[in-house]
Amino acid sequence: MCLRRQHDAAATPRIAETLPMTRFRCKHRLFCGEWAGATSAAYALAIILLTSLFPLPGLAAGSPESHPLPTDGEAFQQFVQLDPKPAPSRWEILLAILQNELEANQRWLERLTAERIELEQQRDALLAEQPVRNVDKARPSDADTEPRISWIQGRLERIDEQIALLQARMPNLEAEIADAERRLGGTAQSGDRQRRIQEALVYLGGYDGRIDGQFGQRTQAAIRAFQRRLEAEPSGTLTDEQEAILLEQAEAVRQQYGIQTMWDPEIGYSLIYPQELLPVEQRSESGDWRLASATGDSELQIEVVGQAPDIGLVFADLLTRYEIGYSRLQDDWFVVSGTDRDDFFYELALRSQDRLIRVRLIYPTAQREIWQPFTVILLNSLRFGASRIVGEAP
Repeated sequence: MCLRRQHDAAATPRIAETLPMTRFRCKHRLFCGEWAGATSAAYALAIILLTSLFPLPGLAAGSPESHPLPTDGEAFQQFVQLDPKPAPSRWEILLAILQNELEANQRWLERLTAERIELEQQRDALLAEQPVRNVDKARPSDADTEPRISWIQGRLERIDEQIALLQARMPNLEAEIADAERRLGGTAQSGDRQRRIQEALVYLGGYDGRIDGQFGQRTQAAIRAFQRRLEAEPSGTLTDEQEAILLEQAEAVRQQYGIQTMWDPEIGYSLIYPQELLPVEQRSESGDWRLASATGDSELQIEVVGQAPDIGLVFADLLTRYEIGYSRLQDDWFVVSGTDRDDFFYELALRSQDRLIRVRLIYPTAQREIWQPFTVILLNSLRFGASRIVGEAP
């Protein structure tokens, strides 16, 4: 059933205004209740088909999520080129459409219910021979109540049909929303959970991107690789059981290498490092730190300069002293990676107000597989005041 223009000219606009996404106009109909479910499905199908044929900008070739997994010398480049606001995926778009439909249907259901109550009151008043005058100026007054009662009864029947359609659609709509959220790796409010999954994938050596809670192609590729190790279907979406296994294995790695957070509230920096790999701690009188392995072949150096020198001069000096694999300079930070004899090194410099922090990680090339996950964690975790390299990348 649909609302026809010749029925209740006053009621029709009130109902129509509650249908922002599902209102259609045709020769005879303003809206058909039975189209409520089909409308969202049509939108969703169109979005999925279009994004399949024409990939979203965030998934285009050359975007961060389309890059192959980086190896050591490429890691900095992957991090600093990431877009801090990635384009939404097709499942995020579908989820937004479904959530909008749910909200619109809920508002429509509330409006229909309120109209039903109002019409029942009018009908009861007319039946009690207590007509309500001028309820609808487009219709005759209460001179003859029978046509009015008949019209109200017909309208109530149509409202009941529309409410029944909405109530039948709601469970399916909620199920579709739950499915879209599951495919995204969680609900829209589960950014922390998704970051935990990404961090766990880093510790297991399958992911070396940004830990930002955004599940793109690189995250899903890492999930599929993990699922293949479990001899499960590589769907790119974790089941609850697989997620529990992933987090448990990552925690075992954290415990094995003694993951710790170094935080200096006075100076204002923090970072995460593996204490078991760097058990020797030395701190200078100026507050600089040197964390080293027991053999001295790996170390993490942290230096904070109170009156920051020209960051460009520091950057240029590094380029002349080492064999550089990658380098990038910005107004308030730089990153440099390369080799120093038989060692790999990564250096990050980050300026906050008038201070500069320099963090330098060095380890033997033979230990690259061991150190790679912790390099990714270091790059993601470094904070200095209100500044960070990953989040500030252009």
